[in-house]
Amino acid sequence: RYTQLTEFETQEGHCDVPFRFKENLSLGIWVINQRKAYHHYMNGQPSHLTQMRIEKLEEIGFKWRVQKAQNENWRKQYMKMKQFKHVHNHCNVPQHYTDDESLGMWTSQQRQQYKKFKDGKKTNM
Repeated sequence: RYTQLTEFETQEGHCDVPFRFKENLSLGIWVINQRKAYHHYMNGQPSHLTQMRIEKLEEIGFKWRVQKAQNENWRKQYMKMKQFKHVHNHCNVPQHYTDDESLGMWTSQQRQQYKKFKDGKKTNM
């Protein structure tokens, strides 16, 4: 799975694989399991992780805390959105934007979260 994670990182620019990653469901589950194992390791509990594995994951930018990784990913996508606006003079990125699928998905998620916010529902915003 490590090789799959490095391929994901090369393509997406981060290692924060979604839990329900359609292209590779087992990779998303593996990433969550690495974070759980790290938590166990750091608390002196039994874990399959070794210091060498931790270092290998950190070398490719793996984040052990999801919130921090999500914030970094949000900023990265926001910068892509600014570039998109600069090029296209609008922010209407299609959900299935073939030039950058992650930007299309991110934009769609932002729209969904904003709609929830406007409707007074629980949101991640």
